[in-house]
Amino acid sequence: MSIFMFINLHCPNNIQNGLLSTNCSRQENETCNYSCTNGYIYNESVPSVTCTENGSWHVNTSDLCSRVTCPDYLENGNFSKDCARHEGDVCTYSCVNGYVPNTLHPSINCSLGGNWNINTTTLCLEIICSEHLENGQFSSSCLRHENDVCSYTCSDGYAVNKSHTSVTCRSDGFWDAKTSTLCLEERCPLDLPIGMIEGDCDTHVGSTCRFVCDKKEENKTVPYRLTCQKHGSWTPDVSLF
Repeated sequence: MSIFMFINLHCPNNIQNGLLSTNCSRQENETCNYSCTNGYIYNESVPSVTCTENGSWHVNTSDLCSRVTCPDYLENGNFSKDCARHEGDVCTYSCVNGYVPNTLHPSINCSLGGNWNINTTTLCLEIICSEHLENGQFSSSCLRHENDVCSYTCSDGYAVNKSHTSVTCRSDGFWDAKTSTLCLEERCPLDLPIGMIEGDCDTHVGSTCRFVCDKKEENKTVPYRLTCQKHGSWTPDVSLF
């Protein structure tokens, strides 16, 4: 007399980093849903698992729940090598040449659901020097990027500093010369070939001053009114006196 024993096989009740639905009996040919524990996300291409006749699931269950990670792309930069980008991770980053880290955000957090806590496009900022030039303006071809060499013009009443006829945008985002010293206020000279300026004279462009010319041949002094013109020259021209 032969005795046959039928063993009712069940599939394993554990899924790595996940849980089977409570109504799953794990019997042959049964299809069951599953969920993943916090910090893991289910495989969208395999939303359910089926128990086969040999008591194993039809897929490798260790591949069903994947660790939640934030995107690895950082525009114009790279995350530090020790940044795993897992949920809850705090990561630092560096920027490529021509860009600097945003000092307001020296690090970022990988938040719930695999999203960075701030917009990563705001992390690496392009190095651009200031467009402001006191009493002047940069040339239209000046992009103000790192290593750009820019010329400039000055407003009426101001002249280009001959010591800095152009400036270079440094890697730290600052010009290589103080822009407040580039456009110098035009003044007329107090040191004249003949005669002298009388009293307290403002030598700015447009100022009118009393000038005394020493007329030696007539043994007397003659007062004149001089006006400071653009480019720092007096009118009338005292050399003609």
